[in-house]
Amino acid sequence: MSKLCKIKDKETLEKSLEDNECKFLINPIIIKKITAPVILYPNQLNNDLLTHMKNNLEILYKNRCFKDIGFIIDIIDIIKYSEGIIYPEQNEGCVQYIVEFTCKMSVVIKNTIIIGKVEQINPEMIYLTHYPYNIIVEHNNININKFEYITPNIKYINGDYINKGDYLKIRIIRSNLMNRETKIIALGYLEDIVSDKELEEYFDNIYSN
Repeated sequence: MSKLCKIKDKETLEKSLEDNECKFLINPIIIKKITAPVILYPNQLNNDLLTHMKNNLEILYKNRCFKDIGFIIDIIDIIKYSEGIIYPEQNEGCVQYIVEFTCKMSVVIKNTIIIGKVEQINPEMIYLTHYPYNIIVEHNNININKFEYITPNIKYINGDYINKGDYLKIRIIRSNLMNRETKIIALGYLEDIVSDKELEEYFDNIYSN
């Protein structure tokens, strides 16, 4: 069974994986501090300032990629914010604040292993999902010690064919994280199948964040 690891420090893990491959499943969800601008409208400049600020942050950033850092799943709390700035060219009376907040974020790290759900199999690739990932595994990127390609399907050696709905261990080879996009496109390498216990522990760990 693969060890399951939570990411505590993305930068340290990325550096350690520059020349090595991760040997265990990674929970890609972290809690991270982010600093970003948000605009409040005149009817929001009242005693509910923090509520309006959080709501507007969610509209702008929740369920979207944030720069090249990661994908914001939820905004947790506002830590602090700057004094408001009114720009002379704006006639609506809107005020911009620079806000530091904590959020639940899914990060993408090359060479780490996550679990993906098979959505489609065709002669060229396997298409898997793991919110917010859309993962493509080309048929030349499979572990030949675990799987064999029998056109147009992939079969687990001494086991069953891969089918839609199956969960598989995928190593992230490359990803395309674009600011404000609503998904992360990743190219993956098929490592192995997932046991029922691993699947249960993996998602229990993710949803406990």
